[in-house]
Amino acid sequence: KFQIGPKYFTEGRYFILTAGVDYRNTTLSRNDPKSKTKGARIGGTIEAIYSQDLLERLTTDLILDYSSIGNFTWGRGRLKYLTSATPGTQKLFFGIEGIGQGNSDYTAQQVGAIIELQRVKEQFSVVLSGGYKHSSTFSNTGYFGLEAYYKVW
Repeated sequence: KFQIGPKYFTEGRYFILTAGVDYRNTTLSRNDPKSKTKGARIGGTIEAIYSQDLLERLTTDLILDYSSIGNFTWGRGRLKYLTSATPGTQKLFFGIEGIGQGNSDYTAQQVGAIIELQRVKEQFSVVLSGGYKHSSTFSNTGYFGLEAYYKVW
């Protein structure tokens, strides 16, 4: 996936809107002749990200993403609490997240916990997440995520 777009920010909030090209190669472990998403596909994608400080130590992050490949939609909401902060150096957040995703072939919902460490000077952030995932086509299971963010410019 390659996306580009503007970022708007003020103190305590930001909004990013990006658009781009998405490539996906999907192999189905159970062959479904009616599936419109199997095989290699290139399509368009659009994504909106919004973050807002609700209170001095409480922040919400929202993401909504759409891909024209299989009309796939993905969304995530997070509520994070700032547990500790060293001014100008780092911030540590604990929180919860909810995720929904799908199209006509597949839907899934996830709920879990997150921990995020932001290194302010280095403009770097790492997030660990994990929880429970319910899927319409596969088994219900746990999930684990690792995200890393670095400001390029």
